Amino acid sequence: MELRTHVCIDLPETPVARDLRFVASTLKIIPELDGIGDHCSNIACAHKRLNPPAFDPAGDLHERLGQSCRAMVKQSLALQ
Repeated sequence: MELRTHVCIDLPETPVARDLRFVASTLKIIPELDGIGDHCSNIACAHKRLNPPAFDPAGDLHERLGQSCRAMVKQSLALQ
């Protein structure tokens, strides 16, 4: 099932090419971010299945994995 949402953007003036490129690139990156989230979820589930919490030597591995993923996504989305 595909979820469709509608976004209404209130622009204070007529958009220029830069604005339209930004909107277009934002719309193209949304499915990629969704895929990243799906992969992260699958990795977390596989890790829990393969390494029960009682055998987690680091103790906070899930938290560190989450922080690492957030940092990588933030870095990849940083505007130049």
